[in-house]
Amino acid sequence: ELTVEEALETSERRMVILGAPGAGKTTTLKKIARRLIAERKAGDPVLPILVILREFRKDDSLIEHLADVASLAVYDRERRELPLTWSSEKTHRSAVRLLSDTLTKVGAFLLIDGLDELDPPARDIVLDEIDLICSSGFKGGVVLTSRSADFTRKPEDFSVFEIEPLQPNQQEKLVSNWFATSENRLRTATEFESAVARVPYKDLRTRPLALVNLCIVFEKYGYLPPSPVTIYRKIVQLLLEEWDSERGVTRYSRYAHFDAARKLDFLAALSYEMDVIRGTRASFS
Repeated sequence: ELTVEEALETSERRMVILGAPGAGKTTTLKKIARRLIAERKAGDPVLPILVILREFRKDDSLIEHLADVASLAVYDRERRELPLTWSSEKTHRSAVRLLSDTLTKVGAFLLIDGLDELDPPARDIVLDEIDLICSSGFKGGVVLTSRSADFTRKPEDFSVFEIEPLQPNQQEKLVSNWFATSENRLRTATEFESAVARVPYKDLRTRPLALVNLCIVFEKYGYLPPSPVTIYRKIVQLLLEEWDSERGVTRYSRYAHFDAARKLDFLAALSYEMDVIRGTRASFS
């Protein structure tokens, strides 16, 4: 197990951060950006650049986006026809080298969030572009995040890390901070901890988003429902649909019409098959 700081030191600042929904991938990028700025030495250029992939439109290019950030008009967008055809052209490679050199000189550190929030073909294009930038002389750091289940390929020479579940001391700190953030809170962290101790779904505490959701439910109603079904339904709905819809993310499944509602039906049928029909209470990796 490593801290974020240790992972950065051991990976030569080229890393992929994986995690389940709500595990804290975006929050980890914020922590990295804050650390880069706080530890900047006098005279050393440091420019954390956050790229939010869910904001990309169809056929958007990571390289063109970074060129815009660097204020470099390195190619004629109107003449580019396909996202990958120009990657082998000499003029394009020269432009990418210019971009990579410029980003290096300004101390750029690329924080690329949400590879899984692109449709599969677009993910491959972004990964190709990351490889091209890194092989064209860019010396700065690159951190890419993705959901674990949607990650099938890593950029060349990148290290891969996965966010660990929250430890008990981290859970206590998060709860304490959440209930202390406003003078208008109706409940206290102590009351919440007492309520959690009486319910059978304590395992939800290991994921930041789920734990905060429990805090919100307790703050609103003054209690946590004793039935796991009630709170699980809320958490599952959050992870399947609400978390994405609130951020404007549309996920395209590889399987036809496998939307959030059908995923919920599938999970219910799978649970019934495992628990009631087979009676195994099985687990799987």
